[in-house]
Amino acid sequence: MDSRATACDLCRLRKARSEEKIDLLDKRLANIESLLLKQQQSAASTQCSCSGLTPEKAPLEVPLSVKDTPHVATDYDAGDEAPPVEGPSSLRFQMAATRRLTESAAIELGTSCYVNVVASAHRVVGSQSPAGSSQRHLAQKPVTYRNMPLPPIAAVVGVLRQLKDNPPSSFFVLRCFLPCSDFIDLCRNVYFSVDDYTAIDFIIVNSGLHSLFTEYFCPPSVGQSEPRKQSLAWGAMCRDALTAAVATIDASLSAKAKNVQALILGTTHAIEMAKPWLAWRLICFAAQLCMAAGFHDESLIVADDESTRNVKALLFWHVYGLEKSIALRVGRASMIRDSDIDIPKGLNLVCLPRLWDKVVPFWVENASIHSKIYDLLYSRSAQLVSQEDLSERADSLLADLKLIEPVNLVNSRISPANSTEPTTKLDNVLAISAKVMYYTTGTLICRARTSRASVPSFSPDCLAYARSTIDAHLECVPLMSGDLHIVNLYLHWRLLQTPFIPLLVVFCHIVETQDSSDTQRLKCFADSLEHGADLSPSAKDFYDITRQLYMIAEKHIQTSSEQDWASVPSLSTLGLTQFYPANAMAGNYHLAAEHGQSNQDMEMMFGGEQVMGFF
Repeated sequence: MDSRATACDLCRLRKARSEEKIDLLDKRLANIESLLLKQQQSAASTQCSCSGLTPEKAPLEVPLSVKDTPHVATDYDAGDEAPPVEGPSSLRFQMAATRRLTESAAIELGTSCYVNVVASAHRVVGSQSPAGSSQRHLAQKPVTYRNMPLPPIAAVVGVLRQLKDNPPSSFFVLRCFLPCSDFIDLCRNVYFSVDDYTAIDFIIVNSGLHSLFTEYFCPPSVGQSEPRKQSLAWGAMCRDALTAAVATIDASLSAKAKNVQALILGTTHAIEMAKPWLAWRLICFAAQLCMAAGFHDESLIVADDESTRNVKALLFWHVYGLEKSIALRVGRASMIRDSDIDIPKGLNLVCLPRLWDKVVPFWVENASIHSKIYDLLYSRSAQLVSQEDLSERADSLLADLKLIEPVNLVNSRISPANSTEPTTKLDNVLAISAKVMYYTTGTLICRARTSRASVPSFSPDCLAYARSTIDAHLECVPLMSGDLHIVNLYLHWRLLQTPFIPLLVVFCHIVETQDSSDTQRLKCFADSLEHGADLSPSAKDFYDITRQLYMIAEKHIQTSSEQDWASVPSLSTLGLTQFYPANAMAGNYHLAAEHGQSNQDMEMMFGGEQVMGFF
């Protein structure tokens, strides 16, 4: 009896253990199925043309047009339900005004062909907005930068050897005053990493490699089409990896020089990607770190050695110039107050490459005037002063601007007879492009003089500054000789960092007066942008807008010869504050709504990103 009971107990025990094993296997199979399902969903949502490729299997061809370039989605790509509201000094604000006035003029004129051209131009704008079908603005699931494909190690070593043997003079300045040797060491740490590397190192490395592959050491298009395509493909990989890494920037970054450098590089990348609001948030973060570390305070850096002091000063003034220019572009007050700064603005004692020692100080002084332009002419408080006071403020700012006129820069184009170094293409472009920046600032100031006049019009000096800006630009174009690095530098550091008002001033003057010389000027300006249109999304958008404005102006001149234009409202009413007069701000809610709608339609130029998590 006992033996039978023992045998039954053993059977039950074995059965129970078998059932437990079966249950465990079922759970494991369920987990495996769940993981496979998640992996399939992740692959479907993040798939792009470069996904799944190892560095050794990099694509041999890359589309040369920005619109066909694969986009890496990140957290800040998700579009807001309501776009950010930009201030009166922003270019988007003025483009919205240009649109409303042009449409009104076309409808008033009543000629179907002209109305169709205007409508077609605005469809081009609308089709590239985040609400449309533009792939690079669609919200997708974020991609981790550590999983991004990178160029093969052999290619990276090749461009680093070229950098070491022939370092470009601009690399030190544009890489935030990072010596080439230090940059090569950072690349070694990322590509041959034994220990883990940080997102900051990754940003600095891929920003630099993107420039090396696509600008500095990109093979010429003539006779080397395949190597050129391959180099551009590797540059695109670095750009996409950089985009993904910028999205991971942490709000708890310490106030160190390297972190400031990465934020500056992220800012310039955001400008190139047509994301000015992201650029503004990043540069504001960089400014906070600079102030927290005391880069602006002489007493806090006096104990450092000379080299460290120079780097901190250069980084601070770099942030200063970017922050004030971008703040003006998005219509916001600068967060850096000049009253808090006690390090000298004179950078002549800091060792910079030739001509950069003149360009950087001019850039800083010009940025200082940008801050005053917003505070004194375009801020909300400035809308409360009388037109007479506003004109006096503009006159005072013009006097300040004339004190920094870049005469020395232009004269430096001619090398002294005893100089052993002849001027280069970059030297010439830097010198003339300073004039472009100078005249753009003058146009912004002069526009405020008559923004609320009883009979709105552009003052003669406003139109003169606008024409001089475009003429200086056209003087620059042949000096570039198609050099990708110089074209990229000029477009993103001279034309796209600040609101380029001269374009709109000349356009509105053409529509009002049918001036043939200005029409030709606008055509030449649009044609000159075509060569650099494929360098970045922002360059492509700027070219498209300029081309559409020229088409509208040309069609208007053709139509106005057959119609009476006297009944059409003056298009010179376009202004930075025209649609938000101080005495009518509270009551004109319908105008604010129109402005918001126009913002959505003009997203192709200015991008509407969601505020990053840490802000």
